[in-house]
Amino acid sequence: MGDSPDPNFQFVTYNWSNASEVLQLRMQDRTHISVWDHTDFNDGDKESFTVRMTKSG
Repeated sequence: MGDSPDPNFQFVTYNWSNASEVLQLRMQDRTHISVWDHTDFNDGDKESFTVRMTKSG
């Protein structure tokens, strides 16, 4: 999970022309990861959601 001090967690920010976005990636175990996404739009709107993924095979 990159160069994070905690190998099971990564924090990433992006600045777009119309918004700022934060991603938090968390590895729960060898086959499960979750990603929390939060976006603050310049017009005041906000959006957050979580995606949970499971490795197949």
